[in-house]
Amino acid sequence: MSNFKDEYILDALSKIRRKKYELYVVSKVLFTLNDPDIEFVCQQYVKTPKGRNFVDLYFPQFQIYLKVNELYHASDLQRKKDQRRDLEILETANLIPYELSVYDNDSKSTLSLKAIDAKITEFSDS
Repeated sequence: MSNFKDEYILDALSKIRRKKYELYVVSKVLFTLNDPDIEFVCQQYVKTPKGRNFVDLYFPQFQIYLKVNELYHASDLQRKKDQRRDLEILETANLIPYELSVYDNDSKSTLSLKAIDAKITEFSDS
């Protein structure tokens, strides 16, 4: 029989739907950290005066959240929207964003899993 933490992890990962790179990154981050004392929430709701927002992976102990940016976030317009959203979350909830993009900004193409893994290692080591 699974313990509570196992069930929590499985339930948390099941919240990520239709975003295969986000699921990959969040799973890899959690399994790379492999620390049962680190608390996390997938798809955490954050209310700001301008609306509701969901952050991809929230670490309440550290007051940070991980944003997994897929190719959709590559446009200038979307990046500006993301910056405003991050500022709202910082001002409202005092949460610091950490951005992990799974695409190359110059070529506008998705990175290989090996390149994404390197970014995950960098995040996990910080």
